[in-house]
Amino acid sequence: MSDQPIKDRRAESPMQAILQMQHLISKNREAEMERYKTIIDGISEVRESGEIRHNETGRRIDDLSDTIKQFISDTKGFHDSVKRAFPKDDEGNPDYDGHRGAHLAWIKTDKDDKADKRYIKRVISAAIAIAVCSWLTVAAWNQFLAGPRQRPTVTESK
Repeated sequence: MSDQPIKDRRAESPMQAILQMQHLISKNREAEMERYKTIIDGISEVRESGEIRHNETGRRIDDLSDTIKQFISDTKGFHDSVKRAFPKDDEGNPDYDGHRGAHLAWIKTDKDDKADKRYIKRVISAAIAIAVCSWLTVAAWNQFLAGPRQRPTVTESK
């Protein structure tokens, strides 16, 4: 049996024609099955890669969702701490003027503390200066009262 086109082949008997047809059908069937298998494999690869991409996308969405939840939680915590920073007025609302007043009082107290520290430093510096001057004066007075020193004379020997 040859692979020539059907027009060029002539069957010698009906049985031979049937056998040739069976051969062509089986040959085409194998080729069609191979193509079908290739298509099925390609589809399953695409499906698997699609599932992998889908799973990866799902994981990334979950990570993003967790990050957003953490950000919202942190923001609520910050908002609560800011709300606690302001004293409440008689109606229970944040007293922004009271908060400002508290800061101004702290600034005034800080300035007063700095002024007190400067005063203490000046007093201590003056006391140290007086002590040093007194000590130098006493030492000079003692030297004056001791009189001039006698220097030993060097005798020359030859």
